[in-house]
Amino acid sequence: MTRPVLIIGAGIAGLWAALTSPLVAQESQASIVMPNSAQCEPPAEGPGATPETAISVYIDQLVGDAEDVREFDLDSEYDCRWIRTVGYFAWVDYWHYRGRISSAALPELSAATAPWIENFSETETRRHELQQHQIEIVGLYYDLCRRADEHARRAEAEDGVILINMGGPCHYGSLNGLMIRDVRVLSTLTDGPVRLRGEINREQFGNLVDVTGVRPDIVQTLESASRDSLRLLSTGEAEYLATTNWSPEAIAEAVADEDDWTSALARTLLRHPDWGIGKFQAFIKTDFYSDDPAVGREPAEHSDIFGCFCLTADCSDSWPLSSWDAQHLADEVLCVRLHEDQTGAWQVRP
Repeated sequence: MTRPVLIIGAGIAGLWAALTSPLVAQESQASIVMPNSAQCEPPAEGPGATPETAISVYIDQLVGDAEDVREFDLDSEYDCRWIRTVGYFAWVDYWHYRGRISSAALPELSAATAPWIENFSETETRRHELQQHQIEIVGLYYDLCRRADEHARRAEAEDGVILINMGGPCHYGSLNGLMIRDVRVLSTLTDGPVRLRGEINREQFGNLVDVTGVRPDIVQTLESASRDSLRLLSTGEAEYLATTNWSPEAIAEAVADEDDWTSALARTLLRHPDWGIGKFQAFIKTDFYSDDPAVGREPAEHSDIFGCFCLTADCSDSWPLSSWDAQHLADEVLCVRLHEDQTGAWQVRP
């Protein structure tokens, strides 16, 4: 038996009642919901009842099973059971989730249906050490969106309340809520993060370009700002984040979180105390700003800029091609994201 999904935000019923169709009964009410988690109890015995009896399954099998359940009204083979699977980990900062696990090696190629890793069972697990690695995990799998749909149907049938999904993963698709919770990492199967490399690929696949070719006059200023911010981080996260526009409450929360990206950067600095002697290179993010399909990616005036330091002897094929890599990897290259404030000074953007 499953317990109700966690519902966040119920209200503005009058507004939504006014906007709903005349087919809705006058006594019906509407509530905004954002289902983002659920609890379920696995069977008492049999395959998937415990982590020790976890069912071995491929990521694509989980997705296919969820599709079949919806299309043919079948019982799921894996829902609310412990599973064991292999995939590539991608860091996320969305709700309370820790990441996603995909059969695709590159995050850019990951499907929207890739299951979410809701939480780790071991508090010392660090996402930075798993980022873009192929890993083997065991965890409790469930279909959040299916539960949210069932909850919505019951609410309308039994209570006359129409639940309007306005947030959370299921807002973006009924197969976007495949969850794995209480995850334990059994092994890491790659020696390093898997990512696209090489300057030859930058124009075709990347969204970062060398600042030297766009705004050569600011390169030296960017290097100074990057060095200053990372030196400050080496003294403490609170001091580093105090240079941002974050509130004291947000800074305190970030300092307490040992698994956020700022903490990952700080640990990288400790592992590489000589980071400052590495070659520096700055990159500016590009995007599609024109309505003309013939115009490719271009940097905007206030695009994100990444100041990066090489942590190895040679980074010629290691500089980040994408802003995703610059923000989520700190193995061979260490990058800090910067933005230009109204005074023209460059500040950290965590």
